[in-house]
Amino acid sequence: MTPEHLLFIPAIFLIGLAAGVMLTPYAIALSKKRQLEQQTTDRRQAQLNRFSGRTVVYTLLGFVMVFAATHLFSLPYTMASLGEMTGGLPLFDQRTSFSAEEVYSRLTQFGPEARLVYQRFTYTADLVFPLTFLLFLSSLAGFVGERSTVSQRFRYLMIVLPAMWFLSDMLENIMTFALIAQFPRPANVIGGLIGYVTVVKFSLLFMALLLPLAVFSIYRRRDGIEEEFSNSKNVG
Repeated sequence: MTPEHLLFIPAIFLIGLAAGVMLTPYAIALSKKRQLEQQTTDRRQAQLNRFSGRTVVYTLLGFVMVFAATHLFSLPYTMASLGEMTGGLPLFDQRTSFSAEEVYSRLTQFGPEARLVYQRFTYTADLVFPLTFLLFLSSLAGFVGERSTVSQRFRYLMIVLPAMWFLSDMLENIMTFALIAQFPRPANVIGGLIGYVTVVKFSLLFMALLLPLAVFSIYRRRDGIEEEFSNSKNVG
């Protein structure tokens, strides 16, 4: 299983999650609106609308569409077109390399035409795709942060993680561009570091994706427990 499959599978899962539970706070906010004073209600409603469930769904759908366009269809300067040109050779973020010698060998296998396409890929499709994923991860973190009881620092962490992932992805793209630009001259420093940057990138990605889902799951369970406790008091 390649890294893009690890991105695509959670994305499909999140479509069902978003449709099933992300819109639930609208009903909760409506019931609370009748119990609060008008000024408090307006302020709380504005806060909820800052990151709505619809925003999460729309950014998720945008990410999935861009993923399909860049990974499944042979459009210019996409991963699919690169795969056809190289005969399916993995890119640097699909299979990590931790030595300059291995990086040099893989660039040689790509061939001159594929190297040129790969270089342009780093600032075209491989820029647009992470941007759409960044929008989704940021809206998901904001949505969960506004509807959870975690501390402000923890909410800040959920917002910062997607940005850190995006920056590490862009750093990887810059390093890949530099490696191809100076080929066939060896690049010992960049070639020896790019594999570690890839590892950091995917680590940040999974943290940025799984942390909001875990917080949201805990919040939903806590909400259900409080509701059950309230019902038991009313029955008593």
